[in-house]
Amino acid sequence: MARSLLVALALLMLGCAGPSLPYTPAEQPAGATLSAGYRVVGDRLQIEVDTDGRRLEEATVVRADGTEVRPTAIDVMPGAWGGGPHIGVGVGGGTWGGGIGVGTGVSVGVPAGGTSDGNTLVYFPLDRVGAAPWLVRVRVQGVPPALIPVGTPAAQ
Repeated sequence: MARSLLVALALLMLGCAGPSLPYTPAEQPAGATLSAGYRVVGDRLQIEVDTDGRRLEEATVVRADGTEVRPTAIDVMPGAWGGGPHIGVGVGGGTWGGGIGVGTGVSVGVPAGGTSDGNTLVYFPLDRVGAAPWLVRVRVQGVPPALIPVGTPAAQ
C-alpha cells in the first residue's frame, strides 16, 4: 500500500516537471526547464517566461540579422518573489502527567535569493521586433542561456 502511494506520488511529481507554456528551447539548458508564451498587447510584444523558479537575468529578441532587441519592461507576476528576511515567533503550552510545560521559540529565515514562484513578463516594442516568429534569448540564474522560438506554429 505504502509503495503504491509512493509510486503514484512520484508519477504525479514527474507530471509537474514539464514546461508550463507552449514554446520551449530546442535543447533545455542543464538544471532547468524553461518555456515561454506570447501575446500582442497594443504596440508591444509580451513574452511570458517560465523560469523554473529562477530569477530572470536577461531576455532579448534576436532578429533575423542577428541584432538583439532589449525589453522596455520586465514584470514579475504578483506574489511571485519572496520578500526579505522573515521573523516568526511561536508560543506553545501543554500538560503531561500532571505537569505543565510552556515553550517559546523565535526563528529568523533569510531567503537564499533568486527564487521565483511565478512567471516573468517581458515587453518588447512590436515595431522593433517585427512579425512572428520571434527568437527569444533568455538567461536565468545559474543556467546557461537558451534560445526559445516563439510564435511558430509547431508549438505543442
